[in-house]
Amino acid sequence: MAIATCALVAITATYTYYAKKQVELTRQTLNNTIDAMRLEQRPWLGYSGFAIYARKNSTTAWEKREPKQGEEIRVRLSIKNVGKTPALNISLMSVTPEVISFGSEDTINVLDDAADEAKEHNTIFPESEKFGHYIRPYRLTAQEFLEYSTRKKQLFFWAKVYYCDIAGMRHWTQTRATHTYASKGFNIISSSVSPSPGEANHPDCQK
Repeated sequence: MAIATCALVAITATYTYYAKKQVELTRQTLNNTIDAMRLEQRPWLGYSGFAIYARKNSTTAWEKREPKQGEEIRVRLSIKNVGKTPALNISLMSVTPEVISFGSEDTINVLDDAADEAKEHNTIFPESEKFGHYIRPYRLTAQEFLEYSTRKKQLFFWAKVYYCDIAGMRHWTQTRATHTYASKGFNIISSSVSPSPGEANHPDCQK
């Protein structure tokens, strides 16, 4: 009787142990499935294009072209949602563009608190290409314009976009790029996104 009781206890303990492991494995599998579904269905914002704009002064309209000497310059950044759900509560950050030497962009470290943040609270739907924002205007000095227009230096700019998904998680995408005078393209120095699954309980996503 004692032997049978001990055997029953051992069997029960073994069953309980493996049952617990099975529950933990099932829970982990379920969590992984939920994370995978969230990753697949969430919005993904990215910068899909850049354009140079210039104007003579604050009373004239911006034109899509390279600046002339003494004019203001700014960059328009187009944003596209390549995800499957809307991106909510858009918040934008950027810095004034700089004219820098070729290769020196690797030493530039842009901090979030050094940039303006604009609370737009817009929504970007999937596959939308209509949304964008502008880098702060900057008037080139005579020396900067000479170095830029003769391609001795290039234009550097930085921007970051924050957004929320429908589950209330906060995400971001940022980019650093340069442009050479009169060239058609832009050189993307770096582009990065926030780690998954995003930042929970952020005030911007509670609105």
